[in-house]
Amino acid sequence: MNLFLWLSKYTMKRYKLHTLIDITETNARRGEDPRAYKQQQNWMALIQTLGLRCNPIVTHTECKNASVANLGFGTAYTSSQQVWTVYFDFEHEDDNDLTFLVSDFDLVPVAAGLDETIALETDIFRTESKKYCNIVFSTDR
Repeated sequence: MNLFLWLSKYTMKRYKLHTLIDITETNARRGEDPRAYKQQQNWMALIQTLGLRCNPIVTHTECKNASVANLGFGTAYTSSQQVWTVYFDFEHEDDNDLTFLVSDFDLVPVAAGLDETIALETDIFRTESKKYCNIVFSTDR
């Protein structure tokens, strides 16, 4: 394990986000598969929004079908859904707070109709809606 990963594991605040929006990183470019391109655009929107205040360091991503009952999503989303999870850190620990992430992500446009198992009211990340919240953040500290 390199020194940076070891230090981040034991000294940095670790963040996690769950979303019901397809943010699959495909590295697709315009002119290639349109579906893969839209997935990549969602991934880039996520990374760019995370990076508004400080550079994010993504350590792990995963996607699985899971119960959303205790994850903090809006009341419109129940039972088992496709959930994308991203684990990340920031270069400077004190530069970010969960309230900033919630504020930054609310109403960011996304491409919908990909591999989501939900129907979106509008094609945006929602963090501040009790009914339609589709992205949630947490930290280990």
